[in-house]
Parts: sequence; structure tokens; C-alpha cells
Amino acid sequence: QDISLCTAGTLTSSQDAQAWNARVQKAFPEHEVTYHELSCSIACHVGPGAIAIGMSLINR
Repeated sequence: QDISLCTAGTLTSSQDAQAWNARVQKAFPEHEVTYHELSCSIACHVGPGAIAIGMSLINR
């Protein structure tokens, strides 16, 4: 099994998003980590500045 990692957030600047993604990438150097903005349906509840990490198991 392998894992897929992504970061997400409602960060207000691309620099903050890149920094958050880089921080997680540093913690998991053996995996590619991608950043995605949280959808409006989630963002309206968590507000600006929220951050998250997602992980999925991939069966190969």
C-alpha cells in the first residue's frame, strides 16, 4: 500500500499555502504532497486561515 497526501486550507495568500504545503512535505519527504483549497461549503464553516491534511491509502 502507498499513501496519497494533500494539504488544504482557506489561506488568504499563495505564500501561506506554499509554506503550509512545504511544512508537510518536509515531514513526509518520501511522498508527494499537493495543496488544494477547501471548497466553499467547508470554508464557510471554518473561516479564513484554516489548514488541513488529507491522507488516502492506495492499494496497488
